[in-house]
Amino acid sequence: MNAEPNVLLIQFVPMLLIQVVFCFPNYFLAKRMRKSAGLYAILTLIPFFGLFFSPYVVYRSIFTLYDRLSRAEAPTGPATA
Repeated sequence: MNAEPNVLLIQFVPMLLIQVVFCFPNYFLAKRMRKSAGLYAILTLIPFFGLFFSPYVVYRSIFTLYDRLSRAEAPTGPATA
C-alpha cells in the first residue's frame, strides 16, 4: 500500500508545529542557563530528535536552578557562633 506524499506531509505537520512551539521556550531557557541558545533552538527543530531534546532541556534547567540555589545557600566565610 503506497501512501501519497501529500498524506505523509499532512501527518508530519502536527509534529513540526509542536516542535516549533517548544523551540521558543528552549531558546530562552538556554539563555538563562548560559548555553548556546541558537544551538538549543536548532536541536529542538530537528524532527523526532526535538521531541526527546525538549524534556532534556527542562530537566537540565531544573538542575541548573538547583545548583545555583545550593551555591547561594553555601556558607562562604568562617562560621560565627
